[in-house]
Amino acid sequence: MDTIVEGTLYAWARTNVGDWLASVTFSIPTGNKMGRLDLDRQWVPADAVTPRP
Repeated sequence: MDTIVEGTLYAWARTNVGDWLASVTFSIPTGNKMGRLDLDRQWVPADAVTPRP
């Protein structure tokens, strides 16, 4: 995924190997740009999340 979208951060969790995951809600455009996929509290790697400027 190479699209940057805004979302809402709900929680952080640490895995058993020490990596961080973020629970976020966000919406991404579909491949044909005709719709959106809404993801609610999806767990993503920490490096997929950046603060809003």
